[in-house]
Amino acid sequence: MSGTKHVILLVEDDKFDQELFRRGFADRPDCQIDCAVDGEEALSYLQSHPRPSLIVLDLNMPRMDGKELLRALKADRALRGIPAIVLSTSSEATDVNDCYDLLANAYAVKPNSPEELVRFTTRLEEFWLREACLPRDLSNDRHLPPKGFRAPTGIPLGPG
Repeated sequence: MSGTKHVILLVEDDKFDQELFRRGFADRPDCQIDCAVDGEEALSYLQSHPRPSLIVLDLNMPRMDGKELLRALKADRALRGIPAIVLSTSSEATDVNDCYDLLANAYAVKPNSPEELVRFTTRLEEFWLREACLPRDLSNDRHLPPKGFRAPTGIPLGPG
């Protein structure tokens, strides 16, 4: 995917963690890190900016926490395809299970040191932005049928 600029939306209220995450991507010019401090700010960002490649979110935040944000993201057809990765200090089974129930794409416990965080960001970038096939935003795709188009009934749309 050379030549593609990947935007990662980091939803994290801790400024120190934001800075460490940014440092982890400092040597990757094809990655841009945008930050929101809570779920409400993240949803506002998503309404006013182009779709990010990936959302990385904390759980414990003011106003709208990570679980509420996951619920809102996955309920919105336009946003649910953006991979949402939870990065939290919590390793509690209830938090992990709740996040997967809310359709998180992955859950990781925050690394304990800046060096571990750099390794984490490397693995995150290698898998999610290099290996995985991510959904595209098709809202401006010329190959989509015109708005209001209705497919004829009785025509099979897939195998089987």
